[in-house]
Amino acid sequence: MIALITLTLLGTMIAVTQYVPTAGETQGAFDSAQKFYSSGAYDQAIEHYRQIVRSRSKLLNMEEIRVEVGDIDAPLQEVAPYQIGNAYFRMGEEALERAAKSRYWCEAA
Repeated sequence: MIALITLTLLGTMIAVTQYVPTAGETQGAFDSAQKFYSSGAYDQAIEHYRQIVRSRSKLLNMEEIRVEVGDIDAPLQEVAPYQIGNAYFRMGEEALERAAKSRYWCEAA
């Protein structure tokens, strides 16, 4: 009987101590990702967006968390992957600009 009570208490403690992000924390993570994106730190923004996409919890309905990006108002779980794509696109644009400048300077020399 004592073993059963001990196992029940242990199981309850494990379930209670498992981290579940709140809607506010998830929104804050998205805001941080947006700040990285706005500052041009696309690799860091992608990391934060991916963490949001990977977060799953039966205790938090991610579809209820809505965010605004420009004129778009949509669920966070839809916007985060979109922003990952945008960040990769911007990184590609910057790489092309650097390559064009490098090519220009090589040809000018």
